Amino acid sequence: MRLPRKEFLRDFWSRSSSELRAEVVYKERHQILFLGEANFSFAAAVQKSFCDATSGGITATSYESKEELLKRFQIKRRLRDLERDCNVFYSVPVATAGRRFRANSFDSVVFNFPLAPKMEQLEHAKVMQEMYQDLGQLITDYLEAAALLLKAGGEAHLRLTDQHCTALAPLRCPSGLELERRLDFGEAFEKVYQPLGYRPTMVGSE
Repeated sequence: MRLPRKEFLRDFWSRSSSELRAEVVYKERHQILFLGEANFSFAAAVQKSFCDATSGGITATSYESKEELLKRFQIKRRLRDLERDCNVFYSVPVATAGRRFRANSFDSVVFNFPLAPKMEQLEHAKVMQEMYQDLGQLITDYLEAAALLLKAGGEAHLRLTDQHCTALAPLRCPSGLELERRLDFGEAFEKVYQPLGYRPTMVGSE
């Protein structure tokens, strides 16, 4: 369900608020886990929106090591700030998240625009087939981890491109999860997350 445009524009990020309201709501008092961060700009955007940036409710992870990330992105200051105010973990595959963190401990588990590994020296049709299979497995790993890590009433936020949504078709939600609704991310990105500094890595590099 989308907010009416006037309400959406009125209620989006405020420095005096203890919550970030967009297509979903992130609350300062909640425990929020971000999986698969690349440039960490989404976790930083949510953290920036809270009055008490040091509340300790944000945990952000990346698949890559810190050294690998610093080679790809100019984010040394961003990582320093996040490491000071949040819980940051590197080299955390999504498939291991359910074992890495305590069960039933998060209000939201977030995975933004997961990408399957690139494959070289394969025909295009084969590449696409392999990519969707790998992406499907990655999403399955995420959903299984979210089912373990979420508190009762918690939410799993999975953001996908329209093209990658087809990878969801053959998948089934693990026990304990059910699809609540599908939301458009476009307006939330333009009006809320982008002004806070979120830059999806598939949109542009740092």
